[in-house]
Amino acid sequence: MAAPDISTEHVLAAVDFAGDWENTVAHAASIAQRLGASLHLVHVIEKSHWLLRKVLDERALQAHEGDVRAQAERKLTAAAAAQAVPTDWTVCVGKPTVQILATQKQLDAGLLVCGMGTPSGASLFLGGTADRLLRLCPTPIYLCGPQPPSPIRTVLNPTGLGPGGQAAIEVGLELLGDEGTAYALYMTALPSVMRSYSGDVMQLRRDLEAQAARELQAHVASIDVPEGVQLQTLLRTNLETVPADQTIL
Repeated sequence: MAAPDISTEHVLAAVDFAGDWENTVAHAASIAQRLGASLHLVHVIEKSHWLLRKVLDERALQAHEGDVRAQAERKLTAAAAAQAVPTDWTVCVGKPTVQILATQKQLDAGLLVCGMGTPSGASLFLGGTADRLLRLCPTPIYLCGPQPPSPIRTVLNPTGLGPGGQAAIEVGLELLGDEGTAYALYMTALPSVMRSYSGDVMQLRRDLEAQAARELQAHVASIDVPEGVQLQTLLRTNLETVPADQTIL
């Protein structure tokens, strides 16, 4: 059967030059090569802080901003030249989330690659760029950690049994290439009424889990699985005292 298709000619990588940004580029290039796509790097320069604008005169501020842009262009040029796939780049000025999304739309990029970074105290409350992109980007996002790129052999896809869950599983299968295992994870919560249920609580739990298992199997039944790849289902009963994200991890 045919592999699910991310349908992209371009993979877009958001580059901020912080931490292990070269690793983000390497992950994006590896995925682009696997998908037969080109790679586009985008770096966003935020407007100078108001204190800097207050201290520097117009000429000094322009010289500073020009130097920042020139350094970014040199780094992007070197990074693009080092990749094994066709790679170009863009430097934008403005708010990172806005400019990255605008670039994605302009290129019609089918996959956005971002580094996870180290969350700051403020980002835990306000949300960082990656958090905002996850909420707003219309295409799949690949968040890469500090590990170097390697063939993806196992993909975990939590699903709520809706169309979005099916689409996520298909993207996961595409990233596996021609071998590996994808797991569709569905978490069913036990209703609080069970605490006061006067009948056979264990039988009620078995019935609920059996129904959830049938729904999960129906959810994945229509998904085409490439030859050499396995799609397996995982059902977890998520107790109310355990957050869903902890169950997933």
